Amino acid sequence: MDVTVFQLIQFKAAIKLEKLGMRHSSGRSVSAHVKKLFGLPRNTSHDALIKLIEDTLKGAQQCETQQTPQPSI
Repeated sequence: MDVTVFQLIQFKAAIKLEKLGMRHSSGRSVSAHVKKLFGLPRNTSHDALIKLIEDTLKGAQQCETQQTPQPSI
Protein backbone atom coordinates (compact mmCIF):
# COMPACT_ATOMS: atom_id res chain seq x y z
CA MET A 1 0.00 0.00 0.00
CA ASP A 2 1.58 3.24 -1.15
CA VAL A 3 -0.40 6.12 0.33
CA THR A 4 1.08 9.52 1.07
CA VAL A 5 0.43 11.48 4.23
CA PHE A 6 -1.36 14.13 2.18
CA GLN A 7 -3.76 11.50 0.79
CA LEU A 8 -4.51 10.23 4.29
CA ILE A 9 -5.34 13.76 5.44
CA GLN A 10 -7.63 14.19 2.41
CA PHE A 11 -9.34 10.86 3.10
CA LYS A 12 -9.94 11.83 6.73
CA ALA A 13 -11.55 15.16 5.78
CA ALA A 14 -13.68 13.57 3.06
CA ILE A 15 -14.94 10.82 5.39
CA LYS A 16 -15.92 13.46 7.93
CA LEU A 17 -17.97 15.17 5.18
CA GLU A 18 -19.60 11.87 4.22
CA LYS A 19 -20.45 11.23 7.86
CA LEU A 20 -22.38 14.53 7.85
CA GLY A 21 -24.24 13.52 4.69
CA MET A 22 -22.20 15.49 2.15
CA ARG A 23 -20.42 14.05 -0.85
CA HIS A 24 -16.76 14.71 -1.60
CA SER A 25 -17.16 13.78 -5.27
CA SER A 26 -19.83 12.55 -7.65
CA GLY A 27 -18.20 9.13 -8.08
CA ARG A 28 -17.59 6.35 -5.60
CA SER A 29 -17.60 7.34 -1.93
CA VAL A 30 -14.27 7.97 -0.26
CA SER A 31 -15.14 5.62 2.57
CA ALA A 32 -15.63 2.78 0.06
CA HIS A 33 -12.26 3.61 -1.51
CA VAL A 34 -10.50 3.62 1.89
CA LYS A 35 -12.17 0.35 2.91
CA LYS A 36 -10.92 -1.31 -0.26
CA LEU A 37 -7.45 0.24 0.15
CA PHE A 38 -7.06 -1.08 3.71
CA GLY A 39 -8.89 -4.37 3.03
CA LEU A 40 -11.71 -3.69 5.48
CA PRO A 41 -15.25 -5.11 5.35
CA ARG A 42 -18.03 -3.01 3.82
CA ASN A 43 -19.83 -2.55 7.13
CA THR A 44 -16.93 -0.64 8.75
CA SER A 45 -18.22 2.60 10.29
CA HIS A 46 -17.04 6.11 9.45
CA ASP A 47 -15.73 6.53 12.99
CA ALA A 48 -13.64 3.37 12.69
CA LEU A 49 -12.19 4.60 9.39
CA ILE A 50 -11.30 7.99 10.87
CA LYS A 51 -9.59 6.30 13.85
CA LEU A 52 -7.66 3.98 11.51
CA ILE A 53 -6.44 6.93 9.43
CA GLU A 54 -5.47 8.90 12.56
CA ASP A 55 -3.52 5.90 13.88
CA THR A 56 -1.78 5.49 10.52
CA LEU A 57 -0.86 9.19 10.50
CA LYS A 58 0.55 8.93 14.04
CA GLY A 59 2.62 5.92 12.98
CA ALA A 60 3.94 7.79 9.94
CA GLN A 61 4.83 10.77 12.11
CA GLN A 62 6.72 8.57 14.58
CA CYS A 63 8.67 6.89 11.77
CA GLU A 64 9.54 10.27 10.28
CA THR A 65 10.83 11.68 13.57
CA GLN A 66 12.93 8.58 14.24
CA GLN A 67 14.58 8.67 10.81
CA THR A 68 15.29 12.39 10.66
CA PRO A 69 18.77 13.12 11.98
CA GLN A 70 19.15 16.18 14.17
CA PRO A 71 21.50 18.82 12.75
CA SER A 72 24.64 19.33 14.77
CA ILE A 73 25.72 22.89 15.27
